[in-house]
Parts: sequence; C-alpha cells; structure tokens
Amino acid sequence: MLTATTRPHAPPAATTLYVAFELGNSDWKLAMTTRVDQTPLVRAMAARALKTLEAEIARAKAHSNCRPRLRSGAATRRGATDSGFIVIS
Repeated sequence: MLTATTRPHAPPAATTLYVAFELGNSDWKLAMTTRVDQTPLVRAMAARALKTLEAEIARAKAHSNCRPRLRSGAATRRGATDSGFIVIS
C-alpha cells in the first residue's frame, strides 16, 4: 500500500487593507483595496465624521479579513497609530 505525502496545514497569510484618504473641508473620500490591481472601494463622507470613518474601515476589514495600513502625509498620522494603523510613508 502506498502512503500519501501531505503538507502541514498553514493558516492563510494576513491580507493588508490599503487605505487612501482625500481630505477636504466639507467632505472626505476614502479608497480601500487589498491588491494594487484591484479596483478600490471608494466611500464619501462628511468631513471629520470619525465614527463614520471607523465604521467604513471596520466594514472593509471584516469583508477582506485584513489589518489596516495607512499611506499618507502628516495630517492623517495624528491618532492613526492610536487607532491601530501602521503608517507607511
């Protein structure tokens, strides 16, 4: 009888959620994607609506099962690390 060779079951690699912001005085746009070749999900919201921002990111994280990374300038870095983001410059 032949024996089958098996590989250990490794957990799937963590996916990164890439988030881009366009910050205006009256409204903000948020674009999120998990891959560069994928069309981003774009959401518009009122400026400084932080609860809405957190809800949209949480929904995207739950949908794609990933951790957030933030690529932006100094204006959006405030509080980003406190919110659990990894800032990429």
